[in-house]
Amino acid sequence: MKIGTNTFGLGAAFGKSYKGTLASLKEAGITSVEPCILFPANLVDRISAFVVRQMPVAGGIFPSAYGAETIRTLRDQGFTVVSVHVMGLNRKLGKIDDLLRFCKDNGIKYAVFSFMEGSVANIRKLLPALSDAAKKFREEGMWLLIHNHAQEWQESEGTSVMEFLAESVPELGFELDAGWTEYAGVSSVEAMKRLGGRIRLLHLKEIQKGEVDLGKPFCVAPGTGILPLAEILQAAAGLELDEDGILFDQDNSVSGDILADIREGVKNVQAAVAP
Repeated sequence: MKIGTNTFGLGAAFGKSYKGTLASLKEAGITSVEPCILFPANLVDRISAFVVRQMPVAGGIFPSAYGAETIRTLRDQGFTVVSVHVMGLNRKLGKIDDLLRFCKDNGIKYAVFSFMEGSVANIRKLLPALSDAAKKFREEGMWLLIHNHAQEWQESEGTSVMEFLAESVPELGFELDAGWTEYAGVSSVEAMKRLGGRIRLLHLKEIQKGEVDLGKPFCVAPGTGILPLAEILQAAAGLELDEDGILFDQDNSVSGDILADIREGVKNVQAAVAP
């Protein structure tokens, strides 16, 4: 079974050894990588890149000015890259044509971004731009995907942002984060049933059981936290996921060793799908 990973929480490991970390991921059984790319590619990009490099995720977020080089390096190291997680894209989607061109130039199927917004009223204002952007991607044979956090599942106007988006923008796809979904008190298996073929990528973010302080590390090895892993993977088999569509997305590591968590997670996923 193919298993990928997002780069967000790998910053500290990349800071120690970029190619060494990639080698460790490959050895662990990771076959694809979804890089976090910071847009737009201008002075703000470079300043922002400097700022994020002071954060614990330093190195896991790549400025778009070097996005093509990042993707090429990952592919040269033997990883598949079908998606990018876009950071810094303003809510009006004013740079959407730049993003579309970037994806076309670099063979990217899925551009993923997050609103981190729980208000349907606020999202409603963005629908025209979002619908136009999603249509542009579909016309080019690609997808614009929304990655959820917990707040997109909170109740708002009798629904949630995720359900509102699914109903209001039919061209839009989703990268369901099962961990944040479960953390929000929503069954990720039921969410997969509701969103169906709109889910193109699936993130297995594993959050520790019990009380969680989001101001501290809260991620554990996939298969050892709140995810009903076997049930999720069984439900995922019935979706129209990309063949490289199952990815880890560990923000951090309670153990302090995110690479060890990923190695254990790969084994747990393989065990969960074994006959």
